[in-house]
This record gives sequence, C-alpha cells and structure tokens, in this order.
Amino acid sequence: MNIIKNVLLMVSFLLCAKSFASMTFGPGYIDVDISAACTNSIRSKTCTVESNNIRVTINCGSNLTKYNNGAIACNYDSNMTISSNLPINTLTALELTARGRSKTEFNVTKSYNLATYRIESNPYFLEIFGNDRKGYYSPGVTRVRLSGGSPETIVNFYQASKNALEVSLQQTLNNTRAFQDEIALSHQGHLDRYISSLQDCIAIMQDRKNYTVLNWRILECSRRVVVFGLVLTELLHEYAHVDRLEMYINSIQGTTQALQDSYGWNRGLAGNASKATSALLEVVKLELREIASIKIASGFQNIELYTDLLSTTNSLIVKINASKAGDMTAQREIWGLVDKWNASNWQTELDRLISAPMDQKQLVLPKLQLMLMAIESLSDLTRANFNIPTID
Repeated sequence: MNIIKNVLLMVSFLLCAKSFASMTFGPGYIDVDISAACTNSIRSKTCTVESNNIRVTINCGSNLTKYNNGAIACNYDSNMTISSNLPINTLTALELTARGRSKTEFNVTKSYNLATYRIESNPYFLEIFGNDRKGYYSPGVTRVRLSGGSPETIVNFYQASKNALEVSLQQTLNNTRAFQDEIALSHQGHLDRYISSLQDCIAIMQDRKNYTVLNWRILECSRRVVVFGLVLTELLHEYAHVDRLEMYINSIQGTTQALQDSYGWNRGLAGNASKATSALLEVVKLELREIASIKIASGFQNIELYTDLLSTTNSLIVKINASKAGDMTAQREIWGLVDKWNASNWQTELDRLISAPMDQKQLVLPKLQLMLMAIESLSDLTRANFNIPTID
C-alpha cells in the first residue's frame, strides 16, 4: 500500500514539476516559457499552460506550429490570441522575415509599428494578427511575462479590472443611447436613470484613476447600474421581437448579469426574484438599513421611524415574491408603503437627511440618492404617488 502511495506521490510531483518547469517566478513577475510548454500542442489549435492557479492560453485559427528557433506560431499566417488570468506584461516574439529573423520584446502598454502585431487595450487578452505580406510570416511567441508574485500586483490587478469595467460600461452606455429613441415614452424615465447611473460610474473611474474596482465609490455606482439594469431587463422583454434592437438589449442585460456575477449580487442586493418592483424594494430596504445605522452611530433616537418603514417594505417584498402576479401584486399592495412614505414625520426626516452636516452627509447622500431613484422608479411602475424630495 505504501509503495502505491509513494508511486502516486512521485507521479503527482513529476506532473507538478513539469508544469512549474514552464514558469519562472521573479519579484513581481512570472515568466511563462511558451516554447517549452506548447511543444506537445503542435498540430492542435490551442495550448494552455496552467500551474498554481496561473493560466495562459494560446489560440489559433489554424493549428499551432513551432519554428526552428523555438517560437510558437500559427500555421497559414492566421491570427493568434493570448489570454491569461493575470495581466500580461510583455511578450518575447520572433518576427521572421525572408532575410532572417530578429528578436523583439514587446511591452503591452505601448504601440508598435508592426504590420503583424497589434496590442489590445485589455491586458488579459492580446491578439497577434497574421501577416500576408510576401516574404513575411506571423511573429512566433517564445515567452509571456505576467504581472504577479508581489503584494503590489494585488492593487495593480484590481486597478486593471477597473479599467476593463470602465470600457464595458462605456460600450453599454453607447448602446443604451442608441436604444433610447426606440423605447416607449412610459419607459423613458427608467432608461434615463439607467443612463445616469452609467455616466456617474464612468465619471468616477475617469476622475480617480488610482481607484481599484473594489473602491466603495465604484461599488456604490455599480450597484446603481445593477438595480436600474434589473428594472430595464423586465421592461425590455416587450422589445425582444424587434431584431434590430437585439444587440442593445443584450448589452444592457449582459452588463447587469456580469456585475451581479462579479460582485456576488445574484442574491442579497436585489434578491433572486425577477420582478422589477421587488428589485427596487430590495434597494429601498437596504438603503434604509444603512442610513439607519449611520443615524444610530450619530446619536439618533427615533429609530422606530426607520423600523416601521422597513417592516412595511419587507412585508411588501414577501407578498410580491410569493405571488405569480409579481408587479401587478405590487400595484395592489403598494399603498401601505405610500402612506408611510408620504407621512409628515418621514418627509421631515428626509429633509433632515438632505440638509445633514457635511461629515454625515458624505456618508448618507450616496445611499439617499439611490433610495430616492428607486422610489422614483417604483412610482413610475406602479403609478403610486410618492412624495419625492429634490436633492440640490
């Protein structure tokens, strides 16, 4: 038994050693020896080098080939893509010509005047374009250097993720604006709030370039994008039969789903219910709780004002989620919440929140804005007459 166990351990060690043999770990970087790692993948279209949760994948439109100098390239000058779960720092490639070969190291943060090579803005995904000039061939890759292996790369990783988020939100914003003229007038308010959420999020990321994707300001604005994306997702079903709108609808739905998956908001932010009103009420509940916590910390005594409104909101969420009628149920049951929201004591409290001292206002205002936007959307969906104050 011990012999079998030792053999299995030895096999496991050899497999790991082989995997690690293709990777060299340095201070802040990891070098992946593509030439050695992908030799066994020749005549297939893909090669994946994976070890210790680090992964680099090369894909070709045709089969992989290996030049005499050790470089891995694509047959027939087809395009090559290189992707990784860590940011790609540099490539070492050999550009082969009819006159010989030259070795060049390409830094992915710069552009190069090479007909065969183009660097994408996303450091996790690069594309090398095949060259059809006579006498030239596609560059062959021998090494990929990844950013990683030191504490500084944690911040770099999440900053790079923020950049990817900004590009995605900008594209979604462009698609949503194109969709704006096609939507019914009764849905324009929801679309305007969604566009406002996208614009605010993009502005934060452009203004504070050192923020990471986990900064609380970016988290807050991303939650707004998800919430109003959820509402639009419900409304967009009415346009699913219009072929020319499919790309715009998929963009909005895809961004909402991607943010939910990335931040773990499939449950918790707006529950797992598909109803638009339920999603909005979940936001109201969450923001009420957080504002109440801030008020308690500052010595606020009349907490019953918040607990009473929270109880009514939660009861309404349960009724909507338990009913097949969904949003129709909300229209019938919403009036208890409207009465408590429009009551003079709660309207007075809203005025206090809007005019709160600066130190408290900085904490409260983002949550209050999101809650009021959610109430405004509820008012549009249910035709309920909520009194909504204006924040200057």
